[in-house]
Amino acid sequence: MEKTLRVLGGEEDSAGHSHSHTHGAEPTVSKASGTSISVSQNGLKSRKPENSDDKPVIEPVAASRGPSKLSAYLNLFGDFVHNITDGLAMAASFYASPLIGATTTLACFAHEIPHEIADYSILIRSGFSKRQAMGSQFFTAIGAFVSLPSKS
Repeated sequence: MEKTLRVLGGEEDSAGHSHSHTHGAEPTVSKASGTSISVSQNGLKSRKPENSDDKPVIEPVAASRGPSKLSAYLNLFGDFVHNITDGLAMAASFYASPLIGATTTLACFAHEIPHEIADYSILIRSGFSKRQAMGSQFFTAIGAFVSLPSKS
């Protein structure tokens, strides 16, 4: 796909592969304002302030934020709908035959265990307490029973 876009865009390279590299070129060292960069013998770079006496520069690192509450609620809604479709699949397969129904149910359980663990971790990272996350997961699991038909 990338090669096609390059050809259509007129950026055809003669080497026939998509990554670029230089052979034998010296590495370039860029300099940020207010710092000096020295390259040691083993190729490692050291960054020091220009007007400091060998004190290392501590750069702030942006904290990686977890998923927001909105994404957690969207995940719960999607999980609820997903469980409804699992319930429909299990019910339909039991109507076909008990063996197919048991096989489908076993497959759904094998699929749901890692799925629910991942959803639980998303809820925890979104700020839910462990109790809230467990309760929310239980609520979404009810979706599988909502889709089961009642026998009359």
